[in-house]
Amino acid sequence: MAIGTVWASRRSDAVAIGEADSRHGKRQWRLGVRVLALLEEEGKRLLHLEAIDEKRSNAKENGKKYQDGMALLYNRFVKGKTFSAGQLMLKAADHIRRYLANPSKFAANWEGPFIIKEAFDSSYYKIEAQDGSLILELINAKWLKPYYC
Repeated sequence: MAIGTVWASRRSDAVAIGEADSRHGKRQWRLGVRVLALLEEEGKRLLHLEAIDEKRSNAKENGKKYQDGMALLYNRFVKGKTFSAGQLMLKAADHIRRYLANPSKFAANWEGPFIIKEAFDSSYYKIEAQDGSLILELINAKWLKPYYC
């Protein structure tokens, strides 16, 4: 270092003013390296986001395959109830259908027999009592079972 140079305090280290040009060049080089590092990180981030999208679509496909398989398995073992008009049926008691407490320990779980008056495609049925009095509410097939006499 030369005698008589003026010192300037930039940051924590002291550098002579005459050396400022070379230091500025180093700063630009460091800045360029940082920009390249940021661009590289951004590229990695974009690749990571693309990988996340790919993983998400794979998970969605696997979920759909699983649901389809479970639906096939369920449908294989479930038997639908279909009844025709004029057939005798028993109807689940009101306390069973509405999930209420049993009136007593020995209360009947099924009422009837009833006759199916009209059958709808949606597995709902219009029923009437054996004496011919029509029951106004529609009833689902899950609350009916065949009456064998």
